Amino acid sequence: MTERLSISLPDVVAVMIRAQAGRAGWSVSTWLANAARAQAENERLIAEGLAASKEWEAEHGAFTEEELAQADTELLAAGVLRAEELGRAVR
Repeated sequence: MTERLSISLPDVVAVMIRAQAGRAGWSVSTWLANAARAQAENERLIAEGLAASKEWEAEHGAFTEEELAQADTELLAAGVLRAEELGRAVR
C-alpha cells in the first residue's frame, strides 16, 4: 500500500533530489522513500546507541574526556560523524 503525500521543498533541494534519483535510475518517490527509510534507521541506531551508553555509564561511571575524544576520532574515521557535528550531540 502507498500513500500519496504533498510536500514543499526549497527549489535547490528539489533539484538535488531529482538529480540523485536520476543518477540512481529511480523515481523521485522511490528516492525519497529510500532516503526517509535510511534516515529513520539512522535515528533508531543513534537512539539505541545513546541508551546503551547511558546504561553503561550508570553501571561503570561517566565516560572520561579521553574516552569521548577517542570515540569522536573513531566515528570521524569511520565516516559516521562529520567534524561539524562534534559537540552537537546531546548527552
